[in-house]
This record gives sequence, C-alpha cells and structure tokens, in this order.
Amino acid sequence: MSTNPLISSWQAGRTTYGVWCTMPGSVPAEFIARQGVDYVCVDYQHGLIEHSTGVPMMQAIEAGGSVPIARVNWNEPNRIMQVADAGARGVVVPMVNNAAEAERAARALRFPPHGDRSYGPVRAREVLGTTDPEALADQACILMIETADGIKNVREIAATPGVHALYIGPSDLALAMGLLPNHTPRTPSSSASSTRSGPLARTTGSPPASSAPTARSPPGTPPRAST
Repeated sequence: MSTNPLISSWQAGRTTYGVWCTMPGSVPAEFIARQGVDYVCVDYQHGLIEHSTGVPMMQAIEAGGSVPIARVNWNEPNRIMQVADAGARGVVVPMVNNAAEAERAARALRFPPHGDRSYGPVRAREVLGTTDPEALADQACILMIETADGIKNVREIAATPGVHALYIGPSDLALAMGLLPNHTPRTPSSSASSTRSGPLARTTGSPPASSAPTARSPPGTPPRAST
C-alpha cells in the first residue's frame, strides 16, 4: 500500500480535489494550500514558473497542509526527475499519446531495475525522511490525455506499469477535435470523448481526472481539478 496521500486515496476509491498555480510566488501557493484542497499543482508547462521559484512553492504548499505536485512542460525524463528530486509527490506529464510514451514517463519516476531514474533525491529524501529508492519512487505518475491518439490508446496508456492516474486536458483535446479551447459549456462531442475515457481508465485501475470551473465561476475562470 502506498504512503503517498494521493495514491492511497485513489487506491481507496476516494476523489481528490486540487488547484493549479500558474503564477510564481510561494505566499499565494501557501494561501491556496490552506483552503483545504487535497493537492496544489505547480504548473511548469503553461505557468510562468521557473524551477528556482517552483521549489519554494512546493515548500509553501506543504506548509499550508496540502500535497505538492508539478506539471512538467514535456515528456522528457530529465524534467520529470528534476521535480521528483525536488519533492513533488506527483508529476503531471502532458501530451501522452500511446503506451510507449506512457512507459517513458513512468520509468523516469522509478529507479532501476523498474525504471531509468538517476539517483539524486536532493530534497525528496529530506521531505520523505528516507534514502530508500522504493520509498522515494512512491510518487504519482499522472499522464495527460489530450489528443485523438491519446483517446484512442487510453486503455493501453492506463494499463502501463507505474501509471497512477490519467488527466483529461480539455483545451488541447478540443483543438485536436477541431473545436475551440476553453469553451463553456463543453460541446457534446468533446464531452463524449472525456466521458468515454473515464470508464476505460477505471477498468485498468487508473482514476481519470479533469479540470472544471466551480459552480459559481463565470465562463473563462481558471479551472480547478478533480481526480
């Protein structure tokens, strides 16, 4: 059984809720974390955040009582390892289209013989209080499904060893389907693709996730996420 708060919640069938930070700053990240969300994501992909700022934000999220995760800007092992070594308890990897790309991401979070991660958990070992590779690799691998190929191959992606959850990227998925991004409400075709992905992912044990504005939010409000 995992000791990672997110993984253990998903294994128990619980839904988790989170907020994404796109603006740099440790104080806002801490304030968000204190609102009772399960996790806060530091967004390196579309956010205005450098790694030197992202690390203090992860510290602030922990100080606020939430779980820090990070979205890297591409499926590159060095970027995944960097945020994992910095203490992110989960890594969101964008634009995963097939099982081979899913394996690439998952192996970047796991040490040999199960993965390709280089050993150097500079901050992670202090956060987790261990130097044991197996315990250090107890980090959630969250893959983004946001293309037509990703939808087509979702079952194989979800079944990849080391993958813990799938995240539906509604904006890029909309573009891949010839629709406009950030549309509220979603069109029937984009909703159908997202709805189809959820049950397929669940059959493999990987919970699906997506972003959505709150019930009180006007159109165009930056989304929160549920997993």
